[in-house]
Amino acid sequence: MRPPSPGWGLARLATAAVLLVSAFLPWARASVRLEGFGQVLARELAAEAGVNVDGTGQVIPVFAVVAIVMIVWGLLARDSRIGALAAVPGLLALFSCLIFLLRLDRFREEAGAGRLMLGGLEVTAGYGWYLSVASSLLLIGLSLARRA
Repeated sequence: MRPPSPGWGLARLATAAVLLVSAFLPWARASVRLEGFGQVLARELAAEAGVNVDGTGQVIPVFAVVAIVMIVWGLLARDSRIGALAAVPGLLALFSCLIFLLRLDRFREEAGAGRLMLGGLEVTAGYGWYLSVASSLLLIGLSLARRA
């Protein structure tokens, strides 16, 4: 078996590092939206990082560090099978992101929906969540891809 290319390993390492950083970026945004007299008034109330909002966001850095350790171990041992195991924490991080999206309504309660009398409170996923999903998918793909 041929030793893995360091370029693939560095690409996987960069992807896992992006996954690590994305957990500290905004995952949830809450904004107030008022409509009246043909005009819309919107104001952002809060934006919270993934590690601060929910327990599912707190495990993303753990999965990212485990993936980084597996990738470095695979590069040092020059064994592509060890590096391919980084797909497991990538898949677990993806599941964690999807569970967070299902539980996003909890953030609405924590942001203070009871304070509003008029208008609606919109809770949406932030760019950190999208970056986590994209880097998880890319980490899975790069870990499982084999050179011909």
